[in-house]
Amino acid sequence: MRHNFVPISVLAALLAGCTGQVRLNTGATGPAIPAGSAVTLIGTAKNDHLLVAQAQKEVLAALASRGHSAGSGGAARIEVGLSDRLATTGIGVLEGPELSAAKKKKFLQTCKDRTYRLVLTYYGAGADVPVTRAWAEERHCKGPIDASIAALAERAVASLAIGSSSESGTRPGAD
Repeated sequence: MRHNFVPISVLAALLAGCTGQVRLNTGATGPAIPAGSAVTLIGTAKNDHLLVAQAQKEVLAALASRGHSAGSGGAARIEVGLSDRLATTGIGVLEGPELSAAKKKKFLQTCKDRTYRLVLTYYGAGADVPVTRAWAEERHCKGPIDASIAALAERAVASLAIGSSSESGTRPGAD
């Protein structure tokens, strides 16, 4: 009987690697969005992909939860970008910093990781206000992008509220 326990426990440990905690990287470059700002989403279209529309909806909800109002009359503007790429591909600036590092497969990993990244570009009211870019990204082996959008939007908006920053953390989710 004891000989069956070892293989089952090993299998359970391997399967546990697919669920649990997901690494979430966030940050922003530029000044924070002023508290209580009225904002307008720009770059939206009626034929936006369903995932982009979901991202825009989640960003609006995250902004509202922090006291911002959204509508067509806001002087400040926010553009929402969403990407899904192989995690083996990084993002960098020519002769500059690495913005999103490439990831290698984990030991015994059977699927290819994807990186889901949500970027907010904030154009404040007034010509002399610098542009702020805030982002959040996660890497998943099996977790679908639509299950990550709400968390990405929440963290990107939180970074926008802080301004220039960079954080890494975890959240519960499917790897």
